[in-house]
Amino acid sequence: MADAALPMVIETTAGRMSEELARRGIARDQPVTIMIEPDDWLTEARRFAR
Repeated sequence: MADAALPMVIETTAGRMSEELARRGIARDQPVTIMIEPDDWLTEARRFAR
């Protein structure tokens, strides 16, 4: 069985995304998927969980 890449969660600002990817050794031409969450998503998730 081939090794599957594990998903990675990176929390940063849009302006610092390229710098964070470079710091992690991710090549500039490597495809990535970016999910944009609302500013208060964690607060809403905690409220929903209660």
